[in-house]
Amino acid sequence: MSGPRSNTRPARRLLKSLLNSAGKGNRPVAAVFGSNPTACHQAISYLRQQQPEIPIWLFSTAQPAFDTAALCERVEVRANAATLLLQAQIALWPRWVVLSAGTWTGE
Repeated sequence: MSGPRSNTRPARRLLKSLLNSAGKGNRPVAAVFGSNPTACHQAISYLRQQQPEIPIWLFSTAQPAFDTAALCERVEVRANAATLLLQAQIALWPRWVVLSAGTWTGE
């Protein structure tokens, strides 16, 4: 095979190798970010219905409802958005984020 696509495969393998060396894994996860328990529940319920095999990690500035947390593999709650973002980056690094969603409440 010739053309630009044939040159990307070695580059892709090299990039994956470098990421693996830096601790990046290939286990998939969906990351959901939110600040409102109702909006978080809607987003997580939708993802769970559409992609039931993908683990969901919720990062929120507000405590989610118990039934919302039960749909997630992991829940992180921090009142400070910057602290939450930093925690999310640290927690998500070893995983492969295949989908990320944020809730928009207009606030």
